[in-house]
Amino acid sequence: SLRCVVKLAKLQKRLENMSDDELVNLPIISDAQLKTLELVSVFCTISPLAGNELVSLMSILRVVEMSLNNGVAPLTTHAYASYGMAQAMVGRPNDAFRFGNIAMRMLQRFNVPPHLKAHTLAVVHGACLHWKEPLSDSIRPLMNAYEEGMILGDCKFSFIAAFNYLLSIWCSGINLIQVEEDMRTFCKGLDDMIKNQCAFKQLMLPFWQMTLNFIGPCRIPHILTGEAMQEDSFFRDFKNSRFIGGVLSLKQARLPLAFHFGQLNFAIKCINDLQKDFRLIINHFYS
Repeated sequence: SLRCVVKLAKLQKRLENMSDDELVNLPIISDAQLKTLELVSVFCTISPLAGNELVSLMSILRVVEMSLNNGVAPLTTHAYASYGMAQAMVGRPNDAFRFGNIAMRMLQRFNVPPHLKAHTLAVVHGACLHWKEPLSDSIRPLMNAYEEGMILGDCKFSFIAAFNYLLSIWCSGINLIQVEEDMRTFCKGLDDMIKNQCAFKQLMLPFWQMTLNFIGPCRIPHILTGEAMQEDSFFRDFKNSRFIGGVLSLKQARLPLAFHFGQLNFAIKCINDLQKDFRLIINHFYS
């Protein structure tokens, strides 16, 4: 972890001294060096939600570093976007926005394979651009990334794009009835998918229940218990599966309910819980 922090700090300083044009127009990597870049980039796709945050982050930093040293490739596009997401996680939204835009420019430079384009769009519109651009501008691109990924059979990034899409429409002021219908459709649709995609449903259930609570009526409106999920059993399931992503979603979904329904002490507790976890990159909507 200390090694990761040191590498991140060094790379940040190096990138700060390079212009956007320089980063986009770096030389093309040689075929021999491309093989190594492809090997390292495999680890960038290891989901942080499975508890591999440091492995993923170190791989992202390494791909960016190799691109600076040896030249860029289509893979660099996704690495720039992922680096932007990492900057958001460490509280640098300006850099997140910057590298989201650089990744978009890289998509124009290279003939990026469709699956890699879908990956990049899911990250850019889910974690980078909304810091300075209207969140509503990312809604259609996220849906496009989801649809394109599903056509290609890339379920993981398709579901990440769908998850970000659903959160974006919730935060954009769209009628909650429509938001709830979309969330219901997505969660019910996952029941028809292969079993190993249940993790994505765990991500979405707290937000679906949150939306139901806002629409009402519900017995205890600031508690995530109702049609979509039961909060107590959700925690029990976590103890069995150890899937941290669902608990992170639950922490996020609790906060707006606590504020809206006047449970201010509980809201403060929610904020403290969120501030302890660096993996949550959209807390600014609620805090």
